Parts: sequence; structure tokens; C-alpha cells
Amino acid sequence: MDNYNTVLGLAFKNDTDDIRESRSIPVIMKLKEEGADIVAYDPKAVDSMKRLIQDIEYCPTAADALRGADACIVMTEWQEFSELDEEFDRMRSRVIIEGRRILSCRDIEGICW
Repeated sequence: MDNYNTVLGLAFKNDTDDIRESRSIPVIMKLKEEGADIVAYDPKAVDSMKRLIQDIEYCPTAADALRGADACIVMTEWQEFSELDEEFDRMRSRVIIEGRRILSCRDIEGICW
């Protein structure tokens, strides 16, 4: 996959594998509708999401999901994500949409919805 977007966080909230009402579902579906290739990672919810959405790539770590990504969307407030920093340097383009205000890495600006 040459050009892709990374979605970090698939569960509707951190510390669960529950994807019911997860905001990542409509985001992923809209990105796919627009022709985007998606790579995703979540510490607990990958298996749950695989049952719903099979045609995206799932990675075993956030660092793997970010490697070569054109953009990243952080969807869930996992503590693990708040500790990411140099992992974002693995991206092709350092475009990060972070609506949870949990990232503390350098040279980014979060947005909130």
C-alpha cells in the first residue's frame, strides 16, 4: 500500500474492546467511500472491528500503523497514544488529526470536536 491513512483507536472509549457507537466506524467508512486506504490500530478492539470491517489493514502496534502513513486520525483516548512521539516521525507526512487532546508530542496542534 503506497498511500494510506492511519486510524488510531477503534473502541468507543479507552480500556475496552467495545466498538458499539464507536466514532471510528463512520470515519473509516467515509474515508473508504472517498477511496482512501486505511491502516488501523487499537490495543484491544482490533478483533471486534475485524468482524465489522474486513477490508482494511490492521497492525499489531501503533508504530507499525504509522510507518509510511500520509495522515493519522486519533479516535480513542488510550494512554498508550498519549505517550507516542517519535513514532509519528515514521509517517510520510506528519499530518495528525487529534480530537481528544491527549498527545504531547512536539510540533503538533490538536483539534477538538
